[in-house]
Amino acid sequence: MSLSAGFPDVVTFGTAGAVYRTEDGGKSWRQRYTDDRTDGRIASTGLELTCLFEIVPDRTKRGKYFFGYADVGLFVTEDDGRTLSRAMKGAWGDCFSVCPSLDDPSLVWGAFGGKGANPWHKIYESRDGGYSWSALTDAKEPWSHCWPAALQCMNRGDTRRLAYIATGHGVALSEDSGRTWSLVSTNEFAGAKRISSLVARGRTLLVGLNATDNDN
Repeated sequence: MSLSAGFPDVVTFGTAGAVYRTEDGGKSWRQRYTDDRTDGRIASTGLELTCLFEIVPDRTKRGKYFFGYADVGLFVTEDDGRTLSRAMKGAWGDCFSVCPSLDDPSLVWGAFGGKGANPWHKIYESRDGGYSWSALTDAKEPWSHCWPAALQCMNRGDTRRLAYIATGHGVALSEDSGRTWSLVSTNEFAGAKRISSLVARGRTLLVGLNATDNDN
């Protein structure tokens, strides 16, 4: 589920087979995954039939959303989902998480990569609103695997503070807009392997824990 920070009456959430949206704070909802025709036929709205990791509203532009998928990667809409564009230039693999800048519409970060027995992920940066990407990390660290929907931008300004859940290891933090990273919670922290959700509130990170350890 995604709640727009700039437009709080707009909420979008995805289920295993549909996407729903409200524009009046939950008083009414409309499914946006298919177009239900008056003659009983159903047409696709363009959303891919694959695993949806995350729906992220842009922080500065109403109607712009990022859809992070397995297999097909990232799609972007700028008209409330009526049309979508695949946005994978320079990136590869699944799109596990996307984080738009709090104040710069051109600046977006994303976590892309593979999955399976030997997963690897890289953190990428986009300077054209999320349509093309440049890698910031090389995925060599054993904790480079980013948990889905877990990349966060924590501040405005020239140097951004970023964080993500390093699956099975805790939280990774960058103080230089994603150029370098370090673990801020390690396996010595009893709950590090169980962190499964991450929310930034200014310079504070709120974490949620699973009942059991996450897979490495």
